[in-house]
Amino acid sequence: MPYPVDREHGPQAGAAAQLMSGGPDLSEHMDRVETRLADIARSDGQATAAIVSYTGSTRGKRLRARLVFLCAEVFGRLGDSGNRAGRAGTGSLVDLAAAVELVHLASLLHDDLVDGSDTRRGIPTVARVWGAPAAVLAGDYLFAAAFRMLVEGGQYHALGSLSGALRAMSEAEIEQLGALWDVTVSEETYWRCVRGKTGSLFAAACEAGAAAGGASPGEIELAKEFGMALGCAFQAVDDLLDLTGDPDRMGKPVGQDLARGLLTLPVIRALADSREGASLLRSALTAQRTGPDVAALAKGLLDSTGAAGYARSQIAALVRRADSCLESLPPHRQPLATGLLRPLTEVVATRAR
Repeated sequence: MPYPVDREHGPQAGAAAQLMSGGPDLSEHMDRVETRLADIARSDGQATAAIVSYTGSTRGKRLRARLVFLCAEVFGRLGDSGNRAGRAGTGSLVDLAAAVELVHLASLLHDDLVDGSDTRRGIPTVARVWGAPAAVLAGDYLFAAAFRMLVEGGQYHALGSLSGALRAMSEAEIEQLGALWDVTVSEETYWRCVRGKTGSLFAAACEAGAAAGGASPGEIELAKEFGMALGCAFQAVDDLLDLTGDPDRMGKPVGQDLARGLLTLPVIRALADSREGASLLRSALTAQRTGPDVAALAKGLLDSTGAAGYARSQIAALVRRADSCLESLPPHRQPLATGLLRPLTEVVATRAR
């Protein structure tokens, strides 16, 4: 049975809201995306329809779908509804944005299972309401719906982008599972997982939107690189805030990643320190011991070892990389790209401070 949904609840929704503030009015386009997603939820199977509808309603701000429209605007203008937008009509862009969102929603269903999460954005997960087998199959259904939509629309470039992202996301999650509780995990492994599980879908959304808008091959590559850097920075900020953020503002307790053995960049950096506190944290994590005391120890180490500052410097480098992609665009593209896309990197940088 579906539960009441607070669509604006949770730290991810808040972050997405900040990222998407300002810029062009996408409300009409996003309303059409919502209609498309609702169409997909209408299944002949009553249980399937209920689960898919519930999954679609437990949403944030559709950040990745919005990136499709923003990149299409940069490289071809969205125009009025029904007009051509670069190489793709507005309707095709709606399908593309909906497909990106479906892949994201499906990945969340599977992530909740892998993480053993009972809630997402403050409401029960599909696995908790309908059971793990139903959550797995619902995720598969959404993946299939996304790819079928692209095939039927002949959007083969986007199909390649999204299928590549899905492969990267799956591989990253597998690697991340293998690294749980591993106090010797490297920064290289961390970034490889971040690029796969988050950066790849941001990159695919920007790449596909740019291609649909009419970008050249070189411009498409820059859009993809921008999305990758933005997505990685976005994830790295969330990882940092998991230990340093305000629980009241975030809407969740701190230290959730650490509690399940996921060692993120600031923790990896702190563990490399030679002081006694780092040794105590290594021992606790090796024994898979968690709790408020371990979280407090980790949080204290982030400051005393400079690990939090180091993480912020890495995020700043990603923001600079994203901005440099915009600066590398042809001069006639730069004003619109700077106006629409640079505010996103500025918000990420602000969240990291």
